[in-house]
Amino acid sequence: MQTFKPTCKAQVDLGVSVPCLWAALRDGGKLFPKIAPGFFSSIETLEGQSGEIGSITHTKFGPMPPGGEDDMSMTEQILDIDDETMTMKLAELERAHIAVGFTKWQPTIKLLPLGPDRIRLTSTVEYEAFFEIIKESS
Repeated sequence: MQTFKPTCKAQVDLGVSVPCLWAALRDGGKLFPKIAPGFFSSIETLEGQSGEIGSITHTKFGPMPPGGEDDMSMTEQILDIDDETMTMKLAELERAHIAVGFTKWQPTIKLLPLGPDRIRLTSTVEYEAFFEIIKESS
């Protein structure tokens, strides 16, 4: 087996205030299902304090097909939060990407103020997967 350790990065500029978006990211469990119910069915804190380092949440994506709940959810943990640099690092623990063969899926979200009501959101995902190298027989 060979380990594959790339990263994936995406950026988007948004017309929203820095404090508003950072607060939403810190406590997305309450807000995201309300503003995007077609994407987030629910976000439940399983361990710790919501939005704090070490907390573990279970996110159900929706709307759910009957019996499809296990396939449309994930469990993740907050690894680090830096309020000064507005950076949050997460780790997916179960389901979603882990269920399809990734051994590590760790997104980092960083906010960069561009003006009073303008911000750049950068998401970088570190991930690992194991792939078997198959040699063709001659």
